[in-house]
Amino acid sequence: VPSPTITTPPAQTHSIVLPIDQYGKRKTLKVFGEYIQDRFTGYHVADDIEFTDTDADVPVKAIADGQVEVVQFVSGYGGFIRIKHTIDGQTIHSLYGHIALQSAAVKVGRSEEHTSELQSHSDL
Repeated sequence: VPSPTITTPPAQTHSIVLPIDQYGKRKTLKVFGEYIQDRFTGYHVADDIEFTDTDADVPVKAIADGQVEVVQFVSGYGGFIRIKHTIDGQTIHSLYGHIALQSAAVKVGRSEEHTSELQSHSDL
């Protein structure tokens, strides 16, 4: 009697990209998890990236394919976009702050690809 052949389907993988070109090379003002005491007190919930070497708009991209859930002004974030992603069966949300909403290319309910430019980072 031949042995049964067991096959495993290939792992589902998704592409995740950083939201800004040269993300790791930019000066980070405040990093995720850092305890701060300035205008706010508590743990910082994101990385703040500073662009002091250019006056040009800085394109911001979705980190992965997903659906836009929120596009609005939020205190502390300025122009704010939230995208829902399903990655390897898990739901995650990416948050983008300090976005120039007046010319944002995204709308609530619209699907975005990881290559989609959401908008240019603004200095709010």
